[in-house]
Amino acid sequence: MLAVATGLLAVAYGAVNVKDYLFYKRGMSFTIPDRFKPWIFRRGRAIRDGRRSLAAVTGLTAAMALGVSLLELPCTAGLPVVWTGLLRANAVAGAEFVGLLGVYLLVYLLDELVLFTWW
Repeated sequence: MLAVATGLLAVAYGAVNVKDYLFYKRGMSFTIPDRFKPWIFRRGRAIRDGRRSLAAVTGLTAAMALGVSLLELPCTAGLPVVWTGLLRANAVAGAEFVGLLGVYLLVYLLDELVLFTWW
């Protein structure tokens, strides 16, 4: 059930993005409307001016990170759901499951690991 829901969400998200590519700014879209961009830019620049407390900057950063994570969730949830489904379908459990999940995560994060260790 979770795999089907995740798949449907990913297909819907992808369809809207394909529509945006073909028919930009027409119909449903996940892009930020132009009327909100100046407000976002002003608020973002105001964070740098030094008048805000560390707690406020930390809170704003956490809120922005949460928003980005929610937008990226449909893109990144599909493969882990499929992988764990394959492991479950093959009756993999215990230490073997944890080990194979670790191998998956290593491959999944390999590009980030290379970038962060290289620079």
